[in-house]
Amino acid sequence: MKSLPALAALAALLAPSLAVSQQVQQQEQPSGQQSTFPPEITFAISGGLWQDASGQKGYYRLFSVRQPDRSARVALQKMAVSQNGATVLSTSEISAISNLHARVTSISPKDPSGAIRGPGFYALVNVTDERGSSAQTLAVVIDASGSLSVGRVGK
Repeated sequence: MKSLPALAALAALLAPSLAVSQQVQQQEQPSGQQSTFPPEITFAISGGLWQDASGQKGYYRLFSVRQPDRSARVALQKMAVSQNGATVLSTSEISAISNLHARVTSISPKDPSGAIRGPGFYALVNVTDERGSSAQTLAVVIDASGSLSVGRVGK
């Protein structure tokens, strides 16, 4: 996992098609409204829980960004929550998934009810090759201490 400042990381993930996004937003949004959710983000989930020694706490957000070749890059954000709302503390690309150059077909939480059972995060990322003939499921897990691991589920 490669840590980057939040804005730089998101910009790097979206760079190949940012100009197209702006054109699409301008064409499809009713006048006076601007979308801040780029169409290249194909899946996004939020969940889990973290808290540091100072008492600051928040959750995680995992998302995939479609690239021009239809493969996807996957990133994890650590979100802080305060009375003023949520802010992005960090954005990290998950190279173990992005380097597969696969298509992400879904991202889902371990528990679809959204119930938070303790610190950490667990999500399933389903990917396939460009022909759709070789599918696999990868688990993205953050344990209670904040350590990230990615592993294949099944077979």
